[in-house]
Amino acid sequence: MDLDYIMKTRKMTRRFKDTPLEDSVIEELLKSVRFSPSAGHAQGFRFLVLTDFFARIKFFEITCDKEWLNTDKAKQLIKAPVIIIPFALKRSYIDRYNQQDKLNSHMNRNFMESQSTPFWITDLAFAVMLLLLKAQDLSLGALFFAIHNNEHDLKEQFGIPSDADLIGTLAVGYKNETQYRKPRKSLGINDLIKFNTWK
Repeated sequence: MDLDYIMKTRKMTRRFKDTPLEDSVIEELLKSVRFSPSAGHAQGFRFLVLTDFFARIKFFEITCDKEWLNTDKAKQLIKAPVIIIPFALKRSYIDRYNQQDKLNSHMNRNFMESQSTPFWITDLAFAVMLLLLKAQDLSLGALFFAIHNNEHDLKEQFGIPSDADLIGTLAVGYKNETQYRKPRKSLGINDLIKFNTWK
């Protein structure tokens, strides 16, 4: 697809078909993260991909309220055949920015610790955006959503390092095209962009 078309048509998908995704499609989707920007080329992002039915169900059981799991919204989301959990590894960035070329560049041994928005979180968000755009390119639906409960239990269940930072989760699958809610109106370009001064 054309990039401009992909950006204009991409929407969060909240209702999925339970049709499995072909391995080749999943591979094509996941390859996109290799092209994500990375501060210092630290590449401190990782993705746990759940394609097994029982692993996906366990994920939802751990992270969601039981009452919510019985709602229509939950039942439509759980149909997604792929769950992608993105993580940032802070240590990769600390180690990279303690290497001599970075120390010479910034002259500050606490440079990474002083960032108001950590590079590892920013880079992970970049990579997630590439996944969302690639899903649209492949005519797939995708939803980025927060994890509200039991992050510690989730890490323990799936063998995730305790120091891996979690920002949310992606559900990916074929869209249930007939069941979209009416979208909210988007802001115009003049509302979003300011030149030279905020006023």
